[in-house]
Amino acid sequence: MELKLGINENLDNIVLDINGRRNVAGNGINMARRILDLADGNQILIGQAVYEILSGREKYMSSLRKYPGSDKHGNSFPVYQYFAENYKGLNTDVPGIFKAREEKKKKLNRLLAYYIAHSAQNKDTFLSRRDDTLLNYVAPILLYFKATDSLKAGEASQYERYSPKAMGGSTTEEQYDYYSKGDFWVLAELSGHIVASILRPFDDCFERGQFEIMWAFASKTGIEKLKTEWPDIFNDFSLGPKYSVTIT
Repeated sequence: MELKLGINENLDNIVLDINGRRNVAGNGINMARRILDLADGNQILIGQAVYEILSGREKYMSSLRKYPGSDKHGNSFPVYQYFAENYKGLNTDVPGIFKAREEKKKKLNRLLAYYIAHSAQNKDTFLSRRDDTLLNYVAPILLYFKATDSLKAGEASQYERYSPKAMGGSTTEEQYDYYSKGDFWVLAELSGHIVASILRPFDDCFERGQFEIMWAFASKTGIEKLKTEWPDIFNDFSLGPKYSVTIT
């Protein structure tokens, strides 16, 4: 039999369920379940609150390995694996879900390369909207459509015409305003699909905010990958002077 543990700490509530039985409810137990879902058999994963308690103790200082966790809704949170040696039965391998993500983090495909290029090119526009609560819903949709347009334009012959997907005006500001007026749940579902199926395997290519990954802003890692793997796109978008990077 294999066991897996997800450990978290919080002040939760004792409640009575519909059958009159006592149960625990709150963010602490919910996060513990999310952490548990990331573990393999015989592994121990802990949340940030527990890590802050244990990390200062000599016994645990060198026995906690950090991973960028996320749930099915795209919410990001750090998790830590306890991997001390000489504990019979403890599985210290990298959890399969994180190993799979690392394997997927190979070369950018052309669509994602265009997404990062448009993100870098329109950085100032998105920075001006950084206080907009819809930014992380609207930006992935708009950048995905812009990337799709660039991809289609590059593949079309001189005899073909294609219809742009990015709607709402000629400037990025106008397009952003156009999409932000859409139904919230449609924006949430569509952006969630784009993040899960296209962006999530390359989440290190984007900046991290206080609570979540900011899909509007390409990180230094993303710009470096774009420059080294797709130099033609990097140069076509004139990212050289403003986004020069040092490759070591």
